[in-house]
Amino acid sequence: MLCSGFVEDLGSEKYNTEIELEKNKEKQEENRDQELVDKDGNKVDIMDDLMKLESQMISYNSEISKLLIDINQLDSQKDVCFEEFNNELPKSVKDLRKFRKKEQAAASKVNANLKRPAMLTTK
Repeated sequence: MLCSGFVEDLGSEKYNTEIELEKNKEKQEENRDQELVDKDGNKVDIMDDLMKLESQMISYNSEISKLLIDINQLDSQKDVCFEEFNNELPKSVKDLRKFRKKEQAAASKVNANLKRPAMLTTK
């Protein structure tokens, strides 16, 4: 997938924001109809702040959802473009690709079998 790390980050960010949104709603329920005062004794209404924060978190999650949709669409377009491009390649280029893949696979197999690097000796 295109930008898989980015998609994972967005998913966890959305999840974390949803958790914070639930906490915010709980605070709203706890503080409904309560009169709070600050350290100077002035009446404070935190409900406005909590509701504003809730609105911002909902908007933020909405933006994340839109980004995820856009990324998935781009990933689909990338696959289609690659397939179209790949189908139009000459046979000689496709054969070279296959050859390079075989060489890379063989090289990684040899590297995996090495237990330690070769030692250089000096006289």
